[in-house]
Amino acid sequence: YLLNGVPRYRTWLTIDEWRGRHCKTSNQRKAFRKWKHHQIDSFIEYMSFAAVVESKVFPDIPPELIVAQSILESNFGKSRLASDANNFFGHKYNGSNKHLFVVAADDSPYDRFTKYRSLWFSLRGHSTLLMNRYRKRIKGEPNLTKWLYALCGGITVEQSKRWRARGNSVYATSCMTEVCYSQKLRSIINIYSLKERCSKFTKLGSV
Repeated sequence: YLLNGVPRYRTWLTIDEWRGRHCKTSNQRKAFRKWKHHQIDSFIEYMSFAAVVESKVFPDIPPELIVAQSILESNFGKSRLASDANNFFGHKYNGSNKHLFVVAADDSPYDRFTKYRSLWFSLRGHSTLLMNRYRKRIKGEPNLTKWLYALCGGITVEQSKRWRARGNSVYATSCMTEVCYSQKLRSIINIYSLKERCSKFTKLGSV
């Protein structure tokens, strides 16, 4: 590890490393917290801008939803999938071309995840997925709450379980764990003020 606790020879971190459990001294822990804070802020800033740009192409998708999903699925861009495969949204791969996927543990130890050429391809693939699979579940004018329902069939574990019991799909299996995936997204949006951070770029005319 470097003096600030960042891995020396790779660009991704394990969950334990992200939590700072590998730091050996108080100085290293302090330096790691500073680095981590900068990483979180930089990632949110970059993804907020990218999401606002993407929302010009897909105006039905709230940009704060895109940012929240990228945070949750890629751990602020520091997951192995984000680093090695430019996969920022946890998209799995269903084909057979070994050059187009990486193997990582998820529902099983050998799940295949799509390998993208860049963050932009990951983002556009995600927008396309949302529009093709989940947008049709929304009636009337789309908003954040309707999108959260569309992704999980509800915003609570109980609602998601009933949705799945009727044979419907959900975005993530964590929709049916202790805290529903949609609740996690809403919490991330609120904690990091993602709606305000995204709207800043629109108001400033950056896109």
